[in-house]
Amino acid sequence: MVVENPILPYLQWLLEGDSARGIGGALYTYLTTAGIVALAVLVLGYLIAAVRHGPLAAGDMTYRVLLAAVRDLFGISPRRVWALARLAVKESLRRRVWASFVVFAVILLFAGWFLDPQSPNPAKLYLSFVLTWTSYLVLLLSLFLSTFSLPTEIKNRIIYTVVTKPVRAGEIVLGRMLGFAIVGSVILALMGLASYVFVVRSLRHSHDVAGAVDAKTGRGVTTEDLDHRHEFVVDPKRSKEELHFTEYASESSHRHSMEVQTDEQGNTTYAIGPREDLEVARVPMMGVLTYYDRDGQPGKGISVGKEWGYRRFVEGNTPAAVKWTFENVTAERFPNGLPVERTIRIFRTHKGIMDRGVRGTMFVKNPDTQTRTIAFPFTAKEFRVDSDFLPRTLEGSGRRQLDLFKDLVTPEGRVEIWLQCNDSGQYFGAAQADLYLRAADAPFAVNFFKGFLGIWYQMLLVIGYGVMLSTFLSGPVAMLTTLGISILGLFSEFIRELTSSVLEPDIKNKLGGGPIEAAIRLGRQSGVMTDLEDSAGIRIAQMADQAMMVLLRGVSRLIPDFSQFDNITWVASGFDVPSDLWMQQGTMVAGYLLAAFFAGFLFMRTREVGK
Repeated sequence: MVVENPILPYLQWLLEGDSARGIGGALYTYLTTAGIVALAVLVLGYLIAAVRHGPLAAGDMTYRVLLAAVRDLFGISPRRVWALARLAVKESLRRRVWASFVVFAVILLFAGWFLDPQSPNPAKLYLSFVLTWTSYLVLLLSLFLSTFSLPTEIKNRIIYTVVTKPVRAGEIVLGRMLGFAIVGSVILALMGLASYVFVVRSLRHSHDVAGAVDAKTGRGVTTEDLDHRHEFVVDPKRSKEELHFTEYASESSHRHSMEVQTDEQGNTTYAIGPREDLEVARVPMMGVLTYYDRDGQPGKGISVGKEWGYRRFVEGNTPAAVKWTFENVTAERFPNGLPVERTIRIFRTHKGIMDRGVRGTMFVKNPDTQTRTIAFPFTAKEFRVDSDFLPRTLEGSGRRQLDLFKDLVTPEGRVEIWLQCNDSGQYFGAAQADLYLRAADAPFAVNFFKGFLGIWYQMLLVIGYGVMLSTFLSGPVAMLTTLGISILGLFSEFIRELTSSVLEPDIKNKLGGGPIEAAIRLGRQSGVMTDLEDSAGIRIAQMADQAMMVLLRGVSRLIPDFSQFDNITWVASGFDVPSDLWMQQGTMVAGYLLAAFFAGFLFMRTREVGK
């Protein structure tokens, strides 16, 4: 799972922002942007009126329009809004919106034919499938429903039965948004319930011990279910042992508990428990990542040209290492020890033995006293979550016994976990979220519906913008415009990086400039890192690029970043969606919907529906 930027606490995000990344508080940014846009619209309206009627008359008209708009807004009746919302619901039912749920049910019925239960991570496969298809169907339904309804009624003059009643423009817009949101929410809830049942039933399986367990080695194998079986080793000194998943000599992401019982006659029985680590919602405690180069000095890590700067690599069989520093590690939070989980990326300069992974070591260190444990060996494989448990007593140098919280964790609760790659010519890649402490497990069912909460947020945005655009555009044009806003919203981060490459001086030429400069370089066959001559034509082209990028950056800030509301990766990867995240998402959605409502109200109020 990729968590490139840390998730700020909700109040800090709302009021303060992230000074390290140059991001202000969300409330201040929203109010500033809304104020600038409102002022720009007011000035533009005044200028248009001034051209038509003169400056004095334009001022009087602008004042009267604003005063009437304020009166309309404060005169909105919840009873009339609810009546219009019910009208929108009835209209949606007449259009057979329930057919989308029927299509989704058919998809689930035949999904088992195409989903491979032998996948290394079947839970991620099934969860990604149901969440992604739900997102597609609900967003398409919301798109068509919100953009075609009002233009169709205006075209067929059905709207006359509404506007002839004592209703206001804001009530029409708000009633449409509320009604379509109710319809979409009900369908989304039904899809969520069907998806949950499908995932749980698809992943449900059990095993028994197949044959006899070897008396000398304690090795055995389970029966096959869901196209896999498990090999296990029983420790005769313990009553319980975990079965590690080794599906036909390949490892995967879940395990079963096993209870070994011996009766008075000496007969041994084995009870295999239900699956573990498939339907989970981990609550991770993240640390601060530091890279060390081959000389053992702090560095930036190595770029192998494989991924962006989010994940860097360290060289094997050298002092190079990656270190995570954790805060607030206390015996109260982890009374039995530290559960550590990691996902390490591998870059190979030679094949080696491909199916054996790459060897590495891990050790724990006190950042104050420099006391450390011995290096614990492990073997890293790509795209696999490995779990380790560091007990309260660990071995140090000279077979000295170290207490985890007395010797390795500082009084302030700080501790370091180091990883090194041991194989020459191989590299370990790590990012901040690739190693964490598993602080707790949240309820899977609750986290599953948090994934649908992100889809619900996206649905509300589509409905809000669709209704707003349909107040002054025809149905097809409003649909295409809403679809374009949604697609641009998915690439907001890319747009910000593109505009930064032109507008920020320190990285101005890294991507070859803006579109005009790029066209000049293409025509001259000049590389992106080659400096162009300082001529009047080049300066004019660069100024035009900067103007275009300023406009593009402004547009990107007005368009919601749909990728920020995607919780599918969190749920499918088995991580709990943090409360700070979905609260931030909900606040952003409320802000965008408020802006869409005001814009739709103004457009609806100035539109002559009798044309």
